[in-house]
Amino acid sequence: LVAGAAAMTMALLKEAYGVYPTPAEVERLILESAQKSSTLMSVFKDGNRLDLERLIQRINQVYPNTKTQGAVVASQTCTP
Repeated sequence: LVAGAAAMTMALLKEAYGVYPTPAEVERLILESAQKSSTLMSVFKDGNRLDLERLIQRINQVYPNTKTQGAVVASQTCTP
């Protein structure tokens, strides 16, 4: 799942914002958007839980609209 989130992050930044993120930048965005859960502390680093919607929101915060006419919206990228 995290590898998919990393690929999604890279694709969003490349397509919507025209930038190529470094692996460290992708990791930082994923960690900053993760939900903290005390019950997961013993299982995952810092009890982090992947949250794709918050990840997209964080990308929109960090990378203002530079290439396209609007922010990336979760419903546009994460369809069921």
